[in-house]
Amino acid sequence: MGINVAPTIANFVTNEIIEQVLDNLDWTPKMLMKYVDDIFKIVFTVEKETNGTLPYLDLLIQRGDNNDIKVDWYQKPTAANRILNFQSQHPLKQKEAVAYGYFRRVLSIVDDEFKQKNIEKIISILRENAYPMRVIKAQLNKFIRNQNRPPQTPSQRTSEPIRRKRFSYFPVISEDIKQVFKGKNEHLELAFKPMNQLGETVFTKLKQKIETPDQINAVYKIPCGGKENEPCSKSYVGQTKNRVRVRMYAYKTSTKHVTPNYVKPVAPDEKSDDNKTALPIHAENTGHQLDFVNVSILDTEQFLSRRLVNESLHIYCNDSMNLRRDVQGISKTYASVLQSVKARNKQSQRRNVKSNAANPMTVTQPIDEEEGE
Repeated sequence: MGINVAPTIANFVTNEIIEQVLDNLDWTPKMLMKYVDDIFKIVFTVEKETNGTLPYLDLLIQRGDNNDIKVDWYQKPTAANRILNFQSQHPLKQKEAVAYGYFRRVLSIVDDEFKQKNIEKIISILRENAYPMRVIKAQLNKFIRNQNRPPQTPSQRTSEPIRRKRFSYFPVISEDIKQVFKGKNEHLELAFKPMNQLGETVFTKLKQKIETPDQINAVYKIPCGGKENEPCSKSYVGQTKNRVRVRMYAYKTSTKHVTPNYVKPVAPDEKSDDNKTALPIHAENTGHQLDFVNVSILDTEQFLSRRLVNESLHIYCNDSMNLRRDVQGISKTYASVLQSVKARNKQSQRRNVKSNAANPMTVTQPIDEEEGE
């Protein structure tokens, strides 16, 4: 449901389907509820045993000769046995957890007489997914040790829970960083997440793309269009929780009647300019026109505190016209890294300015100048 009209259309469609289905039923459902395109109903079914066995979820329940119950592991005939491949770009801990979780889930529920058969079956599945035998044996032995270990009493458990900090995963480098931090703080642990997601790299995005003017919770960049024979590489970086088009309308209004080439000296701490952004100040001092057509989205973030940090980083890394007070929250620890990023961005922006001056862009999505909040 990527557009606003989608819930209304879904209601019409599901209502029509429900009416057609109910008209053709020779019975009336005891309970039927609907919310947009989600339908809830209760249907009671009965499944009978076959040859003394009855599958239930991932269990195969067997009735013995003395009417005793035995439990084995059950897989549907259509099971593909496809799990996280060992060659995938994921942290080693995650792959080890997959193997350990397989042993733990199956061997904890089956009866003893089925354990050896299921161990061999799990090993076969793991081998199909490129897991080496050293990892498989290590995780099987770990499960056996934990099974034989007496449970911890409340007094033996640590009182302070472990806090985990999440970072993007890079092969080899992330493992080395984790080893450096290991043992430094017993209540802090680094957790890594893969950078490549299937939804971003393989599968088609079915939802309608939100155009720049309709983005919310965004960090945006407004390039300076300069003036005739005077290109400008400066840009303004800002953030908003509302739609970008609303903020652009306010900026257009504030820069519409500025006096070109107004050279009044402006100090960042001057009280008269406390409520004035760098956009009208830049327009007054240079006589340049801001390019409100080619506004770009640099980042999106729901939470204000994180969005403000992202805004400060983008201000620092771009050739921006923002005032000094906009970047005062950045730690000097990152200065050297950000300086190198800023240098690369400046070179790229200057190349783009020269290219745009020679080949003006054709605009397909202008922001409506007359639309306000």
